[in-house]
Amino acid sequence: MPKHKICTKCGTVNSLIKNGRDINKKQRYKCKSCLKTFILDESTTSYLHHSDYLYKRFIGFMIDDVTLEVIARNLNINIKTALYYRYLIFESLRAYQDEVFLDGTILVDETFVELVIKNTSCIELTTKE
Repeated sequence: MPKHKICTKCGTVNSLIKNGRDINKKQRYKCKSCLKTFILDESTTSYLHHSDYLYKRFIGFMIDDVTLEVIARNLNINIKTALYYRYLIFESLRAYQDEVFLDGTILVDETFVELVIKNTSCIELTTKE
């Protein structure tokens, strides 16, 4: 089974099942979500470019404060894939955030993002009224 288990056609995570072999004895996979069959070729870079494009669009939607449901619909990906992309983005920013030090005059807007950490309850943020 492939390491990342991501459909190269629709981007759904953990939806691949083995579906026989081709004439060259390479493993074929079928996506349970989009029902497309394909052979994973680790040497091709077209999938990486497609995935990179999706990540850039996904980040753009996140900056514009678009909901995950709308992002998934616009990018034609499964909601679970959207959740996975968001997780990857926040995890990559976690290490970067530790190295950032603010200096000088800092202006802060009254925007709050709900923080959900696995195995804990949601942290509720309240604003001063």
